[in-house]
Amino acid sequence: MNLNTAFLQATSVRHSARASSEVSSTDLAHDSISRWLKEKNLLPKRLWQKVKDLISDPGILVFDDTVINKNGSEKIESTSLQHSGTSHSKMGDIHKISASWYNLEIETLIPIDFRIFDRTRNGERGSNNRNDFFREMVEVALDRGLKPLAVVMDSWYAGMSSLKFLRKKGLRWVSTLKKNRLVDLRVRVEDLEIPKEGRVVHLRAYGKVKVVRIMFSDRYTDCVATNALDDTVDEIEFLHKIRWAIEAFRRETNMC
Repeated sequence: MNLNTAFLQATSVRHSARASSEVSSTDLAHDSISRWLKEKNLLPKRLWQKVKDLISDPGILVFDDTVINKNGSEKIESTSLQHSGTSHSKMGDIHKISASWYNLEIETLIPIDFRIFDRTRNGERGSNNRNDFFREMVEVALDRGLKPLAVVMDSWYAGMSSLKFLRKKGLRWVSTLKKNRLVDLRVRVEDLEIPKEGRVVHLRAYGKVKVVRIMFSDRYTDCVATNALDDTVDEIEFLHKIRWAIEAFRRETNMC
């Protein structure tokens, strides 16, 4: 296991069992790796058992979702046609929802939980089910004794049911908002005038939130909201950028 893991971390081109056996320092048959992978079943609770001793406060609970491209592998279980942000088209993908703990003391992102969204099992109403998974993982994290300073996610998990759920749990949250979200009754977020210091607005069906606009380039900005109305722009931007740390982790795991 450790040998194959090291191989996957080091290689940037080939990720097959055969390639792993070819560079092995021991006499290792590629089909033995394949059999080992087939026999193993990595459940979320097993991931937690592996990482729980690495978790310490203070920390941030970070959520993200990704589609793992399996377009050439129609027979892989849980693969279904889904929209890919990379190709901007529907491809054969596996949809994974990830929860990670960002340890502020050592500035390290540690994966702690995940769910696989299987359209054939979870049904066609994917958006509802994925948000159900999100709330479930928050509950699990709290039951495990985690006390996040904030929950950080992207706009997919900023639906009203999830935001109200986080408020009921007394959790501070930071999230991007979709451009068409309405604030102050009838103003779309994309049309909202936001000063440099941010602006407190009424998010439709929720209540007061503070919004800031974070510039990534001349052409790309994120409208980021939080229920912590006293947070400064720097604090909100810092928490928002933590979520981007999961992007690097996601690229590594998607190669495997």
